[in-house]
Amino acid sequence: DPCTNISENGITDFVLYPNPNNGTFTVTNNGISDFIQITVTDIQGKEVYKQASNFNASSSMSIKLNDVESGMYLMSITSENGRQLINIMVQ
Repeated sequence: DPCTNISENGITDFVLYPNPNNGTFTVTNNGISDFIQITVTDIQGKEVYKQASNFNASSSMSIKLNDVESGMYLMSITSENGRQLINIMVQ
């Protein structure tokens, strides 16, 4: 969905589902990136989640945002290949 997935430097390697969600979701690496940093911020720019991790291609990672309110959040995934932004709707 072009409204929820913004690519910078040409990467669209990561998929988030389900979206909308209850603060728990899965990120899948469909690309070739091996090491990533994930940051989730609220609409005011406050960081609510941050993790750096080895994340092999074709693998998935479960993420739980603790104690967040319903609303829109922005997930930034940065790898050696660039950065991808994904809007998250928490219900």
